[in-house]
Amino acid sequence: MTARRFGPVEIIDAGTRDSRETFAWLYVELDRVRAASAWVWHRAFVDPAVPLLDGVERLPCHRPAPGFGGQDLARRPVPIAVDRLTDDGLVLYAFGVRLAAVERAVLERALEGARIELEALRAIPDRATRQRRAAIGFRKDQPARPSSPLLSAAPIPWPDVPVRVPGTDRYLAPGIESARADVRPRRLEESNEAAYGAGMPRGDVETFHENGAWHNRIEGTGETIGGAHNTRDAAIAAGRAEAERRKVEHIVHNLNGQIGDRSSHGNDPRNIPG
Repeated sequence: MTARRFGPVEIIDAGTRDSRETFAWLYVELDRVRAASAWVWHRAFVDPAVPLLDGVERLPCHRPAPGFGGQDLARRPVPIAVDRLTDDGLVLYAFGVRLAAVERAVLERALEGARIELEALRAIPDRATRQRRAAIGFRKDQPARPSSPLLSAAPIPWPDVPVRVPGTDRYLAPGIESARADVRPRRLEESNEAAYGAGMPRGDVETFHENGAWHNRIEGTGETIGGAHNTRDAAIAAGRAEAERRKVEHIVHNLNGQIGDRSSHGNDPRNIPG
């Protein structure tokens, strides 16, 4: 009868399996400690009256259905006689032994961490004690009322650089009082008047198409100026003249509403970062 030849994977697996039998207790102990941690946590935070399961700190679990998981575990592997292995086979077997040693080291670290976690959970008092301690601690250590306001009541000076309006390409003119902390900051209306002139609607001039005609308006106000124009060129010329008079930007929109061109006629913030 010819002896059965084993493949490399079978030999490596045999080395791992034979060595694993020497520390199988680590798997059992790790499962016990983790089950105890789950039981202690459940007792502390969910149900103080949770019972033991057959005298053991373990929560009940549902049994698997018949046939669940297949029958792979029911088939025992064929044992390999080490004394019948060749030199190459012994090298493969030793590799399997080294893999098992790494597995054991991982299990030992996991078990150590699980034991530390279990001891920490056991130190947690029951719910009634936790509530009583919390109430006592709250009465003893009530937060003191601040003697001074959390926010300073002093006005914040307006920055001495132009500030961009969020979501737009417009910039607010810089304030001139920020060099003196004891002077109130410049109001938004004053800053805009310094940039665009008092009594004049703020904003750039936009040229756009609507209802079959071309128009000009002040950005942000919806105010149209100069009436309707039959051609785009005529509306652009009128809008450019208005932008030059106001010393603002002139924005020209295409038929689809997107910006097609823009030009600056004063108060240009383009050399300012941001």
